[in-house]
Amino acid sequence: MFSGSAARIFGLLLCSVFWLSLAGSVEAAGANDRNLRKIVLDQTTTYPGHEFYRYFVPLLSEKVGNVYFDSVTLKESRSKRSGSLISIEYREAILFQTVVYAADQYINAKAIQAAAVVSAKLSQSQLDGLLSQGGDLAGDEL
Repeated sequence: MFSGSAARIFGLLLCSVFWLSLAGSVEAAGANDRNLRKIVLDQTTTYPGHEFYRYFVPLLSEKVGNVYFDSVTLKESRSKRSGSLISIEYREAILFQTVVYAADQYINAKAIQAAAVVSAKLSQSQLDGLLSQGGDLAGDEL
């Protein structure tokens, strides 16, 4: 179909188009990764747990500002006697715990307190990460 040099040129052109399309998809994936920051996962199962999540997420989004995190998880452990234990975790570490009850009128106040504590701990975690990236200090010297 093509002569030797024309086939090479066509092959190079085809490879160039492939690499440019691949670079564009990688760049788009990077943009999507930036959009996937600050995810709060809901692993609650009861109505009070869902209400806590509903109050907590906008408060946390408002407080953290430019602090980036991968994901924060709200986990709920139910108990018939003592309500539900809500744990907020980041990188397998518990940042905050509280108990909510079925008729708890203080869920909003607990969510406000949780957002303040979690945002402070996330800010501290980001600061620790930035300080430990330099080659001058070891992790235990902070």
